[in-house]
Amino acid sequence: MTQLLHQRQQQAGKVAHFCSMKISQDVRDIAAQQGVDEQTAFSKGMEQKAVEFVKRGSQLYSKA
Repeated sequence: MTQLLHQRQQQAGKVAHFCSMKISQDVRDIAAQQGVDEQTAFSKGMEQKAVEFVKRGSQLYSKA
């Protein structure tokens, strides 16, 4: 059982690392498309998502 748990933890770590790499690449791509640096693209994206979050009622979870 301990070995299975360890394998699952390793798999989760790999998935999290992949997702992080994908997000970083997406930010770089968007920055290039917009002709801005990565930090500016990230800041703009976070601002847009904050506005969407408030418009949707500031709820972390929504009913499907």
